[in-house]
Amino acid sequence: AGGDDDGSSAGDEGETDEEEELAPVDPKDCLFCSAHFASLGTVLAHMRREHSFFLPDAAYCVDLAGMLTYLNEKVRHGYMCLWCDTRSRLFRSVAAVQGHMRDKSHCKLLYKEDEDVPEYEEFYDFSASYADLGPEELAAAAAAGIDLHYDGDRSGAGAGAGEAKDGGSTDGGGSAAPRVPRVTIDDVTGELVFADGRVAGHRMYRHIYRQRLRDPDMRDSVVASREALAEAGYMGGDGALVARGGGSSHALLALGA
Repeated sequence: AGGDDDGSSAGDEGETDEEEELAPVDPKDCLFCSAHFASLGTVLAHMRREHSFFLPDAAYCVDLAGMLTYLNEKVRHGYMCLWCDTRSRLFRSVAAVQGHMRDKSHCKLLYKEDEDVPEYEEFYDFSASYADLGPEELAAAAAAGIDLHYDGDRSGAGAGAGEAKDGGSTDGGGSAAPRVPRVTIDDVTGELVFADGRVAGHRMYRHIYRQRLRDPDMRDSVVASREALAEAGYMGGDGALVARGGGSSHALLALGA
C-alpha cells in the first residue's frame, strides 16, 4: 500500500510541475527581469529605459498585450533568448535566460524582414501606412506569380470593360489579347511600372499588396495598444510614431528591402 502512495505522490508532483510550467504569463511582467508593473505602458517604458528594449514597428502593433504575452511565453515557458531565438542554447530557468539576455546585451527582438515578420504578423497591421493603395482588390499576375495594383490616377483602371487602355480589345471572350504595355523598372522597389498605370509588385511584397485600406481600427485591443505605446513614449499625442534611437520603424516597403 505504501508503494502505491509513493507512486501517486510522484505522479501528482509531476502534474503540478507541468501545470506550473505552462501557467499563463502576464504581459505586464518584464521580459528581462523579475519586475512587474500595473500597465502595459509602464512595463514597456521600463524595458526601454532599463534594458534598452525597443518594440519593432511599434506604430503598427495593434495587439500589444498579445505581443508581450507571446514574448513572455517564449522567455518564461521556453527559456528562450529573444535575440538568439531558435539558435538559443538551453537554459534551465527563467532567471538564467534573463541573465543571459542582460549580460550579452540581447534585450532585443530578432526581427529580420521576410523571415521573422510572419511570426508576429497577428499582432501587427501594416495596412494603414499604404496611402498610395486604393480599396480595389489586387489581382495576382498568374504567369509571373506577382501581384498587380493600380497606383496614382485610377481613372483609366476600369477601361477594360470593353477595351484595354492601350487599345487592345478585350471583347469576344478574350479572343483578342491586348498588346503588352511599355514597362519601366523601379530601381528602389523592383516594381514593374506599366504605361497604363499598373504596377507589378515584386513577389516579396505580396503580403503587403493583399491588404486594403480601412477606416481607423477602433477595436478595444487596438485602442489599448495605442494608449500603452503612447504612455511608454513610443508615439506622440497624434498617434504618430516617435523616432527613437535603436528602435525599428521601417517604412512599409522596407519590409522587403
